[in-house]
Amino acid sequence: MGATAIVTGGGRGIGAASAERLASLGAQVVIVSRTEAEVRATVEAVRKTARDGGAIEGFALDLSAPDSTRRLFDFALEKFRGPVTVLVNNAAIGYVTPFAESTREDILREWRKIQAINIETPLLLSHEFMRRLVKAEGPSRPGTIINISSLGGVTGTEKFPGLALYVTSKAAIIGMTEALAVEGKPLGIRVNAVAPGAVDTEMLRKAAPHLRTETTPADVARVISALADSRASSGVTGTVIEIHSNL
Repeated sequence: MGATAIVTGGGRGIGAASAERLASLGAQVVIVSRTEAEVRATVEAVRKTARDGGAIEGFALDLSAPDSTRRLFDFALEKFRGPVTVLVNNAAIGYVTPFAESTREDILREWRKIQAINIETPLLLSHEFMRRLVKAEGPSRPGTIINISSLGGVTGTEKFPGLALYVTSKAAIIGMTEALAVEGKPLGIRVNAVAPGAVDTEMLRKAAPHLRTETTPADVARVISALADSRASSGVTGTVIEIHSNL
């Protein structure tokens, strides 16, 4: 693949599966997560499967902290000696919040946490990605941003009680994807989103333990890797790929 990628939320679930998939296809990958133990475990596992020039490095970092965006891209540049060409905005949080039963203060407190991670972080990372890639290589350098939304953020899909704040954030990601695709097109930067339904992850088990699914993180990672490959998806930008069932 020959890409240098950053995968946020890379310590587990979809992020870890995506890092493993990209490294197995020959990409150089930096995963970032707040939990150092998860970062170490994922890096060790992925290094066993990386091939064809693929490599992985891990960075334990709170992406909501000031200056974290610059520090992450500086780390990737130091480790792999070149610009990041693939950004997977996967990190997200969610709470089950009974809306009418919650206080205004409860709603605002949880919304501010969700907004910081689910919306502001991918927005700022995308800005740093575009700015650095164009500065390093000019507008002819191909790059791609892959945002992880959710079927919950897609108009007309079934929603579940208690997830209004999470759904709102994931709908915002779809709008951001479509807008940044317009900004990125003249720069040679593609921007797409993947919107999975229920995926068998720890986050799902905590937020909605009653849901059962056959869709795994590896299923989603295959879609992400296809979008990351400029040869396989060179004409694809501004799209939202929905994953409704096991692929």
